[in-house]
Amino acid sequence: MEEKIKVTQATHQVLTERVNRLTMELNQFQVDNRTSKSEDAPQEISREGDLQAALRTAKNQLKNCVIVPVPSHNRTVQIGHQVTILMNGIPKNFLFDGLSADKRTLSSNSPLGKKLLGSTIGTKIFLNSQIIDVIEIFK
Repeated sequence: MEEKIKVTQATHQVLTERVNRLTMELNQFQVDNRTSKSEDAPQEISREGDLQAALRTAKNQLKNCVIVPVPSHNRTVQIGHQVTILMNGIPKNFLFDGLSADKRTLSSNSPLGKKLLGSTIGTKIFLNSQIIDVIEIFK
């Protein structure tokens, strides 16, 4: 049995929408290409396979996640926090979550995410010869 991935309500919603979108896209693709005998058949087969693989991945992620409440404190970085870090002198703000649902989300399973989990404001993280400072944690 796979370990459940802790995610926020927002990430769960993104995954649900992704499954719905991919399901509709795959169904439409199959309807459009059911009677097609075009010379583009190899590309169409490849596209269908890509859609099926993306849908399987999204369904698996959704099946293996559990929604966690927003943390009640902001002393240490936890799933559900908004976090601002300073990377190469540039502030970056993101949602810290169990999965990276979009470009504004950082997964707790990523190399940086693993180092950030449980850190506090002022923590310095060393990753790939970079120094990363935690400068803000908020709900």
